[in-house]
Amino acid sequence: MAKEVKTENAEKMVTIFIPRDKNSKEGNLFVSVNDRTFSVPIGMNVEVPECVADVIKTSQEAQNDIYMRSIAQN
Repeated sequence: MAKEVKTENAEKMVTIFIPRDKNSKEGNLFVSVNDRTFSVPIGMNVEVPECVADVIKTSQEAQNDIYMRSIAQN
């Protein structure tokens, strides 16, 4: 999450990049925040509201944590 853009009377937008997963055939990541749904393209830089970027970051951190725990158990 690098670039931040803020416009008048609008929520803060940030630029994110979600890398493609070789096992995934989906072209978009669906994210829902406070009854709003977003379809975020995978494999390209896109601007999303900061709340969407936060949800994606939290999800990725949880997935990494699960992966690291599974490695530690083996």
